[in-house]
Amino acid sequence: TGELGYAGSTDSIIAAISVSDNVDAAPVVTLGTGLPEVLPFEGTLVAVVATDAAGNATEGTVTVTVVDTTKPEISGANLLVLTVDTAEEVVASDDARVTAWLEGVTATDIVDGATDVTNSELPGMFVVGETVITFTTSDMRGNEATAQVTVLVTVGPAVSVSDAITVVSLDGSAVPASQTQIAAFIAAASATDFSGATLDVTNDAPDTFAIGDTLVTFSAVDADERQGQNSSTVTVVAASADN
Repeated sequence: TGELGYAGSTDSIIAAISVSDNVDAAPVVTLGTGLPEVLPFEGTLVAVVATDAAGNATEGTVTVTVVDTTKPEISGANLLVLTVDTAEEVVASDDARVTAWLEGVTATDIVDGATDVTNSELPGMFVVGETVITFTTSDMRGNEATAQVTVLVTVGPAVSVSDAITVVSLDGSAVPASQTQIAAFIAAASATDFSGATLDVTNDAPDTFAIGDTLVTFSAVDADERQGQNSSTVTVVAASADN
C-alpha cells in the first residue's frame, strides 16, 4: 500500500474469491486482463476467471476495495534525561534541550508520508523525577498512533541507555553477555555531566542472561562524585515455532 493505493501481490485478492464446481473441488481462479498496477482507495471492478480441471471456464467480476488501516510510525520519541545541579533545581519547558527533543519527534505513514505530531501539555517546569509526555499523530484516514515517553530530571550525570531488548535462546539455556545483540545493548550506554563532558559508564550486567527478564543498571560518576543511573531490560525467551 502506498500513496496511490495497493500495488502488492494479487494473491490476497484471489484467496478471497470463493468458487465452486459440481465436480472439481478446487477450481483455479485467475484475474482477468486490465488490472491496474495500483488499485486505488476505492472500489475497483476486477475481472475474474474460474477454470475447473476439465478446462471449463467461467468469467465474472468482483469489486476490490482498498482500505488503509495502518497507523503512522512515530520516530525520535525517546527518553529525555535532563541533569541539574541540585534536587531543588527545575528545568523550564522552553529549555533548549526540551525544544530540540520535541522537534526531533517525527512520524511517517505508508500512504501519506510525513504526518504532523502533537504532544500532551508540558508542565511549566520539569522538577526532579519523571514526567510522562504523550505524542500523537494520525493519517488522513484517521489511523492514530501514540507514544508515551518519559522526561527524567536527575541530579548529576545523565545516563542514556538502549531500549529494552528481547533475545531468543535457541537451546533454552542462558545467553552470554558477549552475544551480539546483548553486547550492542550494553555498549550503547553513554553518559555526560552537567557541562556535556563524556563520562565512563559502568553496569551490573551478569556474564550470562537466564531465561526471563534481567534488569541492567548503568551508572556514571561526575567530577563532584555525583552518581547518575539509568536502567533497561534484557528479556531472554526460549526458541519456539513463533520465534
